[in-house]
Amino acid sequence: MSDLKPANENRWYVLMTLYGEQDGDEIDWALHEKNVAAWNSKINEVNDRRTWRKIEKKFKGRLPSNEDRQKIQEEIPKLH
Repeated sequence: MSDLKPANENRWYVLMTLYGEQDGDEIDWALHEKNVAAWNSKINEVNDRRTWRKIEKKFKGRLPSNEDRQKIQEEIPKLH
């Protein structure tokens, strides 16, 4: 059985919380939207058309536009 590691050592968790983690009892929806946009931007990098269609269907067209994706891609390196 493997030992649990801190969430910040999990690359998927780090990607999902690039703009920060939720704090307190209330959901910060602006923070949530920024984190989701960053996650979706990385998903947008998929090159395989079949995989892309599956992702698009699952997210029901809520992926960022190319312009938004570019903006996010420029911000992501600054957040690491």
